[in-house]
Amino acid sequence: MEGRKLAAILLFPFLALYASSFIEPGFRVTDYLLKLNLSDSALVTERLTYELKGSFSELYRSYRKDGPLAGMELVGYECPEGTRFVENDLPLEREYVCRGRYAPGTYSVQFTYRIPSPYRGGFFLWNVFDRFGSDIEGIDVRANLPVWVNPASERLPKGQLMQVMAGYPPERVVEEFTRIASYRGFIFSHEEELALGLLAIQAALLLAIYLRYGRESEVAAPEVLHYRPSDRRPYEVGYLFTGKPGSFPEETLRATLLDLARRGKLEIGEKLRVLDRSGLDEFEKRIVEAYVREGEFDPGKFREELKRMPEWKRRQVYRQFSSLVLPTEGLERERRSIFDQRGSWLALLTLGLGTLASLKLGTKYAIINGLWLVAAYLLDDYVFGRYSRGARKERAEWEAFRRLLSDYSMMEKYAPEDTRMWGDWLVFATLFGVADNVEKAMRKFRVNVPNIDIEGANRFWVRYGSALSVARPRSSGGISGGFGGGGGGAR
Repeated sequence: MEGRKLAAILLFPFLALYASSFIEPGFRVTDYLLKLNLSDSALVTERLTYELKGSFSELYRSYRKDGPLAGMELVGYECPEGTRFVENDLPLEREYVCRGRYAPGTYSVQFTYRIPSPYRGGFFLWNVFDRFGSDIEGIDVRANLPVWVNPASERLPKGQLMQVMAGYPPERVVEEFTRIASYRGFIFSHEEELALGLLAIQAALLLAIYLRYGRESEVAAPEVLHYRPSDRRPYEVGYLFTGKPGSFPEETLRATLLDLARRGKLEIGEKLRVLDRSGLDEFEKRIVEAYVREGEFDPGKFREELKRMPEWKRRQVYRQFSSLVLPTEGLERERRSIFDQRGSWLALLTLGLGTLASLKLGTKYAIINGLWLVAAYLLDDYVFGRYSRGARKERAEWEAFRRLLSDYSMMEKYAPEDTRMWGDWLVFATLFGVADNVEKAMRKFRVNVPNIDIEGANRFWVRYGSALSVARPRSSGGISGGFGGGGGGAR
């Protein structure tokens, strides 16, 4: 399993890059002509030739109302035959739009406008694009004064910055601008080779991290266990040996409540009742106190109380219940002592730095590297980390126990009289996310575990989940914004 996950992590970006070659954008700009006639003001003509792969209704160019562009004045336009021109004056932007029905094909649009007082310190510096919706090719910039373009390339990848400087800037400004333009021009002219090289370097580093910090020797353990390997509480097993070490499985809370019922501390039916508070550890006390301070917890009544609460109070309740499943200091100390997590952090750091570097290469490569980072985080249960030898053996035994609970046909071979065994099975099958198998076998053999009514407990979980969803706070979002800048494209 570990080897398959490592292979998936290492191959992911190359497969994603290969798959992206078959995804053609819906449109692109094949030629872009920019003419600048500079005097006291700037008379600008832009001509964009689009190649459309699908059907669209608008070809547009947008300009941020920043500096001199806030006072720009439209002088003329040319739209394809059968379309009409529309100017959208938005709070932060101005859009020039050629609106109509566009079938797949090639179309050109042209806009001419005047920018008043564009000079700063004797020269003209304009961020022509910073978020155009496609690659722009065939870039041609002409001016009646000396002009420089950043990047020094005939191609601009989607969403990247394009700057034009014209006039008579100081020599140091020209040198700095030229240096940056040459660097970015080289990057954009060789982006595929550079992207592939960056991915290969990261893959090699990940493999080296695995060999140094993640590779583990084999330990002797049975393929299947029909009993729990140790007396650990379910939350301990979840935090130390299930999934990613140092995180609790989703069903930890439910498994802990079932374990308390199996041990005679709680009774679970349609309500939750406390029978005995003795012998609880710190984690279990926290959960019991949160649920049943008065000896009984009724999720239906809880839901009605939540509905009557103000929003701020419901948020407070939700945070309280969300904070129940937190490790104790002793559990976290044990995790650090049995599991070396340095490899996982180094792997994420490698991919994080790679994602930042790929931003220089274009949106597509940044997205692939970002997805690689996410995939590695999700797949790396403990690929790049390493257990101590004793802990490695215990994890292997818990995995063997999980294999039994995942196989209904194996459980059918065991007698129904041992309610303690079936209670253990129900608790840990719940923790491992395979409780349906055990519940099915218990119904078939009519196994009854003291203090646990399976049907009533299932109704309890449904009602409890419904109640907690009332308390869950709604998410909120917002927008953020940034002489110049603008975009455009087809839509």
